Amino acid sequence: MKCPVAFPSVNENSEAKRNKFKAGVRAYALDYYVPEYVPSDTDPLCAFRIEPLQGVDMIEASAAVAAESSSGAWTEVWSNRLADIDYDKAKVYRVAKWLRLVGGDHLHTGTVVGKLEGSRHETLGIIDLLRERMTPSDPKRGVYFDQDFAGLKAVWPLASGGIHVLNIPDLYAIYGNVAFWLFGGGTHGHPRGSRAGARANRVATEAIASGNTLDDAAKTRPELREAMELWGKVKFGVAD
Repeated sequence: MKCPVAFPSVNENSEAKRNKFKAGVRAYALDYYVPEYVPSDTDPLCAFRIEPLQGVDMIEASAAVAAESSSGAWTEVWSNRLADIDYDKAKVYRVAKWLRLVGGDHLHTGTVVGKLEGSRHETLGIIDLLRERMTPSDPKRGVYFDQDFAGLKAVWPLASGGIHVLNIPDLYAIYGNVAFWLFGGGTHGHPRGSRAGARANRVATEAIASGNTLDDAAKTRPELREAMELWGKVKFGVAD
């Protein structure tokens, strides 16, 4: 249900648009709602299920998801002007349909162990729908009838939102190898910076994929040990 609220004009000539780098709180829709945008052939397409809180406009909620899934969460990139934000940012441009049917590339499925909505069973059902040729009925996973996708290409399931190295064992168990895991704060928040954070995530992923444990890998990789110590108390409660 759309709950209309007022937010600043998204007109390119508005004062809010002209002052986009001025400090302060601004509506997500000012930067991430681009209704006239036409995707190029090389653009990745992503669809989200969004249920705005009471009083939040659907456009603003959708723009918030686009922001937090892209440049809105790139604090270091924004601060140091390391990229063309307007070019690289995600854009809300129209209502998305079921991604696999229209040839989409990837889909945020819910993180289970992170902060995005989605139970473990529901997320497993969505992953099957994205990757498998045939997905049998399984109401527990939210699949209520057999679904045969015939020759349609698979879609990459994607997990992000509050994830860090200690989530990797669960992420691997849920998603396997054919998936994207996006570590934003879980990379840049490392005590020794983004490069050490990226190394920690890579080492942890390779350890779990090869059948080892994080504790064993951390014995010889200080960046992983430091990340585990930092993120040890960050947990999200998600139902099965």
